[in-house]
Amino acid sequence: MSTQSQINANRMNAQQSTGPRTDAGKVISSHNAAKNQSSSNVANLSTMMCWRG
Repeated sequence: MSTQSQINANRMNAQQSTGPRTDAGKVISSHNAAKNQSSSNVANLSTMMCWRG
């Protein structure tokens, strides 16, 4: 269970976590999923090749 001081600290930190604010930052951020997906596929492919032997 969280203490009241931890809850207050989390609320204060959440106020600073607003995500990208500029249009350029939003565009960059929108590409993160595609980057992560492609690296994920590479990891899965190498894992599958190890299993096939």
